[in-house]
Amino acid sequence: MKMKRGNNIFELIGIGFKKWWENPMIMMPLLFYFIATIIIGLIFILIFSAVFITAVGPNFTTTLLKELSTESNSTELSPELSAALSQLFTPVNIVYLIIFFVILILVMEFVKAYFYSGATSMAQDIANNKKINMAKIWSSGKKYWLKYFATELLIFIGILLWLIVFSLPSLAWQSSWLLAIPFISMFPLFFVLLFFILAPYLVVLKDLEPWQSLKESMKLVKKNYGAFLGLFILFLIMMAIVGMIPYLGSIITLFVITPAMIIAFVTFILERS
Repeated sequence: MKMKRGNNIFELIGIGFKKWWENPMIMMPLLFYFIATIIIGLIFILIFSAVFITAVGPNFTTTLLKELSTESNSTELSPELSAALSQLFTPVNIVYLIIFFVILILVMEFVKAYFYSGATSMAQDIANNKKINMAKIWSSGKKYWLKYFATELLIFIGILLWLIVFSLPSLAWQSSWLLAIPFISMFPLFFVLLFFILAPYLVVLKDLEPWQSLKESMKLVKKNYGAFLGLFILFLIMMAIVGMIPYLGSIITLFVITPAMIIAFVTFILERS
């Protein structure tokens, strides 16, 4: 359904927060996502701890605990702990550690794709003034999570390739000042990345395949680049400011600003598609 066009970025932000206030159920998929990440994180910590203690043996664990409990102003490690750490951080163990964290990140992203798909679908109903219900979380999550995840994975691969390309000069000529190039390249990367931010939303809103959603996002943002740039930056500023609030900042960002942003982005897409 194509909506009437005419809302500027400030009106879209206002719509996002107004619709969030009128439809608090939009927070539910984000609440489930928050709970799921805590549970998964705890499970992985327990698994990692069990594997770690089994791998290093009780002697290392005892030595480490003894070292931590010993009151000393010295920043140097004891010979016993240094020897144990040298045996622990072998190339093989480091590879296992990397694999462990990659798996953890993938699982977290799967969970995010599932619940953010549900949130996007609910935001679509909200933008179209339809009644929302909890069932939409599960039905949309089940239908779109894999394509949503694949779309975000393609965007991540694009970012990685960008950084690799701009890292090649420093690797080829081994010059210290060239090391700044990858960091400098992140500034134009932000403006390029803007073309593809709406792709995961389009997967849900238009039932597109990952590549199609990337092309559609680029086409849509290209026609409305200035407006979307302003909208995106304003939400980033809000998140940055609120994020500085101790303890509550991240909670407010997740349950207030994020759902309002999703509604605003969805409204933006429906108005301009």
